[in-house]
Amino acid sequence: MTITTAQAQARTWPERLTVAGAIAPWHESVLGSPSDGLRLASVEAVVGQVVRHGQVLARFDDALLRADAARLEALLAQAQAQAEESEANAQRALHLRPSGAISEQSILQATTRARTDAAAVRSARAALQARRVEIAQAVLRAPDDGVISERTASLGAVPASGEPLFRLIRQQRLEWRGELTAGQLGRVRPGQTVVLHLPDGRDARATVRQLAPGLADRSRLGWAYADLLPGSSASAGMYAEGTIEQTLTPALVVPAASVVVRDGRSLVFEVDATDRPGQVIAREVRTGRRQDTEVEIVSGLAEGTRVAVSGAGLLADGDRVDIAGSPALASNASALQPEPAFR
Repeated sequence: MTITTAQAQARTWPERLTVAGAIAPWHESVLGSPSDGLRLASVEAVVGQVVRHGQVLARFDDALLRADAARLEALLAQAQAQAEESEANAQRALHLRPSGAISEQSILQATTRARTDAAAVRSARAALQARRVEIAQAVLRAPDDGVISERTASLGAVPASGEPLFRLIRQQRLEWRGELTAGQLGRVRPGQTVVLHLPDGRDARATVRQLAPGLADRSRLGWAYADLLPGSSASAGMYAEGTIEQTLTPALVVPAASVVVRDGRSLVFEVDATDRPGQVIAREVRTGRRQDTEVEIVSGLAEGTRVAVSGAGLLADGDRVDIAGSPALASNASALQPEPAFR
């Protein structure tokens, strides 16, 4: 049988931590009805729409509010007139005090009335200001840049105060919330890169922003919060596996095609080419990390050992083979360097 071979070579590979987690909004604002009894006169935003800070999302019918504001303006004018008269009377009473033409009781009544009417002016002004705030809130605006993720507002409806009408993903920012055990949590640091494997088969990249200060009582898991970089196909609600790159460590690697799994054991076939034809010896190994087309051998094989690559799945211990070509592992990430065939 004709095979190709490669040499086991030492490399420096990054440690990788693989965990799963949900993709969710970094911050989601819930926008509700400002008060009871207001009819939705227009709805100006839809799900998926990108909005800017201050952009109008909906308008309520504020005719009753404006009418009441006019009434409060009249009451304020009336209170101001009354307060001016009371203040004039109080000043007149105080002016007459030295002459004794007016009693102390009358002076006290006049000054008290002036203070009461001044307080009534402040109360009327505050009521008018509160109504003007309600009129301003009758126009529902986006509190930040973002994208509308949910809309329950319906034209003509009269929602209750505080009833949710829109949900806004602020700044269109998504985060990945990786679920980590206590041991894994200690290996993750802010600033590390996470490669997310999305359900649609594509990848997204994120950067760890912060770690949870503790573990959940029930699950005994902690969370790593990672900000997704813009431009990916990730959506809120997805559940994705993430690979967090750690420090660089030595690794003994061979082509992944050279590792054969039989009866739950991982085998490679060492090639002894001193004779013609060559002979293969089955070696049980323990595998570790994978990168591109290469796999790490944790134990069971020495550096420089030549192993069968193509045709390895058809070999048995002690088989005689011809070596048609023996590409060695390249010095870069995954290329293989061919070598002259054994003749």
